[in-house]
This record gives sequence, structure tokens and C-alpha cells, in this order.
Amino acid sequence: MKTIRRRMWVLVSFLALGGLSASARAQMGPPHGEGVGEIGPLKMLLRSASLTQDQQAQVHQLMQSQRSQVQPLEKQIRALREQIADKLLNTGTVTAADLGALQQQIAQLQSQVADQTLKTVLKIRALLSNEQLTRMNQVHQKLKALHGEMESLVNPDGSEPGPGPGGP
Repeated sequence: MKTIRRRMWVLVSFLALGGLSASARAQMGPPHGEGVGEIGPLKMLLRSASLTQDQQAQVHQLMQSQRSQVQPLEKQIRALREQIADKLLNTGTVTAADLGALQQQIAQLQSQVADQTLKTVLKIRALLSNEQLTRMNQVHQKLKALHGEMESLVNPDGSEPGPGPGGP
């Protein structure tokens, strides 16, 4: 039952995004932080660590390597998602079985990206001193508190937020 719900959610998501062709998305570029292997939040926290020049060079090299390994996988994921969107938006019958193999391939690629990203993050972490990790943790805790405060301002009663301006 959980798998069926998940597939339905994926199908609805693809239908919602299906109106935007791959070429239009490619021209616009990905939204900030969209990539599966994105380590942007870590990059932000690293700014607070006061890295040495040597550490900066090593982190840069690790991120370059990670990016070059992850980009082909992300390209494959986008192509598979486009195949699903094409199947959903064409006339004719489409079943979960028609899309299951594509969804499975996406999940495998996402797992590979996540594994590669985790390896890179662990290598970067190994470069840091205890003091740098402590500074990063302090900034992280402050950011979490700010996020919680923003959430309580926007949603004071704790209920699910409704549609924003221009929503149904």
C-alpha cells in the first residue's frame, strides 16, 4: 500500500511538472539546491569554519571531484523523469507497471548520488579541526533556531499552511 501511495505521489508530481519541457528547464537552469548531490548547506557552514588556504584548496578539489562524478548520474535521472513525463502526458493507457522500471532506475541512481555525496562530506569533515567543527555546529544550531522562529511567525497556530497568494 505504501508503494502504491508513493507511486501515485510521484505520478501527480510529474503531472504537475510535466507542462515544463526539458528544454525549457535546461534553459532556465536548476532551481537553487535542486541537485540530488547538492552539498550547498555544507558550503554555507564551511564559511563559518575559517578554513585555512590549504583546507580551502582541498575542499574545493573534493567538491570538484564530487560534482564531476554526480553530474552524469543527475543527467540520467533527469532523462528518466522526462521519459515518465512523456508517458504520462501522451494519449493512451499508462499503468504503474509501465513506469515502475523507470522509477526503479531513478531510485538506484539517486542512491548512487547520495552515497557519493556522503563520501565527499565525510572526507571534507575529516579535514576540519575540532574547533572548526564546534564553530560550524554553533552556526547550525543558530540557523535551526531561526528557521523554527520563522516557521512559528508564518504559521503561528501550527496547522498546515494553506495555499499562498494566487493559490486555489
